[in-house]
Amino acid sequence: MFNRKPWKIGTLSISLPLEYQLQPKSSRRFELPGPPGYYATEESRRWQAPEARELHLVFWTPRAPYPGGPLQTVAEWDVKVAGQKTVILETSMFMGIQRHILVTHLHSTDPPADVMIYVEGIELKEFKTILAGIKDTKSFFS
Repeated sequence: MFNRKPWKIGTLSISLPLEYQLQPKSSRRFELPGPPGYYATEESRRWQAPEARELHLVFWTPRAPYPGGPLQTVAEWDVKVAGQKTVILETSMFMGIQRHILVTHLHSTDPPADVMIYVEGIELKEFKTILAGIKDTKSFFS
């Protein structure tokens, strides 16, 4: 785990082991309710590693444009990510699909943004290590 590569998404920096390979990324814009011309931007990144391990990070500004689908949790753990207190949720249903996922959410008001980070095929200990490597690059959670 000594050889790591840094990645920047929005105002976050994430450092991952070299075995995590970035897959095609996406960027989308969604019209938000309210006055015409009010949009949210979504930056999505997905990394794959051996043994069917996947890490997903979605960064929305100024906020998530839609609620996720139904979520059913089976456990949760308190964590601190980039200086913000949050929780890791273990799910049996994620976005309306029966899936075992570990997920966490981050929120900021300055700049306004929502972040969702989730993993498949990754154990809790490794997910906590990944989350510990996430830093804010612009006082994201001050």
